[in-house]
Amino acid sequence: MVIFVLIASLAQLLAPSLVSMMVDGVSGNEEGLIIMLAVAMIVLSVVGLIFSVAFSGQIAVVLAVAIPILVIAVTGILFGASRYSVKLRSKTDAINRLFLEALEGVRVIRAFNKQEHEIDRFEDTNEEAAEISRKSIVTSGLMTPVVNTLFGLTSVGAMMAGAANIGHGGMEVGSLVAATQYINIILIAIMLLASVVSMFPDAYACMKRIGEVLETEVTIRDSEKDKPEPSYRGTVEFRNVTFAYTGADAPVLKGINFVSKSGETTAIIGRTGCGKSSIVKLIPRLYDTLFGDVLVDGVNVKDYKLDDLRERIGYVPQKNVLFTGDIAENLNF
Repeated sequence: MVIFVLIASLAQLLAPSLVSMMVDGVSGNEEGLIIMLAVAMIVLSVVGLIFSVAFSGQIAVVLAVAIPILVIAVTGILFGASRYSVKLRSKTDAINRLFLEALEGVRVIRAFNKQEHEIDRFEDTNEEAAEISRKSIVTSGLMTPVVNTLFGLTSVGAMMAGAANIGHGGMEVGSLVAATQYINIILIAIMLLASVVSMFPDAYACMKRIGEVLETEVTIRDSEKDKPEPSYRGTVEFRNVTFAYTGADAPVLKGINFVSKSGETTAIIGRTGCGKSSIVKLIPRLYDTLFGDVLVDGVNVKDYKLDDLRERIGYVPQKNVLFTGDIAENLNF
């Protein structure tokens, strides 16, 4: 009994802090505190329910109606909020993708006078994201009023049931006060637990996106053939190479043939977006050809082990990227 009272007092003291953390966000050790409080709330609810049934079984019947309704309501809200959170993450990706396309392809957009078209695409996607965000906020915002309403109705129901029992002489006023306190403590614990659980939709959406990345199958694999004989002539050859990006309407490269020999400098010239970078990316197998062959030192790149192939190639991308470390470490990388 003393332990129960101590836990109840601790819960009531920490309730404002927990609610504030739910609003302001959590970081660091606060995450562990929330988990500890969630476990404490579950224990508190179970112990409170046992005491309530033991000392005032007639009033505890109210909880048999209130708790299932509360669980169903909270589950429904969480399910709806989770769906909107997943959709919102997808729309956020679409916004970022459109932004990067416009930023990287600004010269092409201007060349073909497609500024208004790109602005309309960006605005449409933003409006869709804003609408999903509004629905998500409204759905998540139902949690507090629904729980508070059920809290109030349960308290009223307990008082009415207790008053009826007192009128019939089946309960004393002191027992009613004690039973009401037990029920309030149970409901407070459930409210705080609901506040913790309300963080689930965002966590679920993030977890699902991470899972999609981790479950993505690798399409470019090592060759199962024996390792080619070492030869470092430094020759690169393209034989009737055709390449298209996934989901593209047409190939970016079609029927490419050339030979770059050791000691020579091969320059690939063309307008923006014609596939110059794509040609270079096919050599270390950052992508695989759709048709045709790419040969390094007379051997098809698909016949190399990836590590062996990429040890032969020094690839300098267009974008400047600085990794953690000093200049020498970046150059060695």
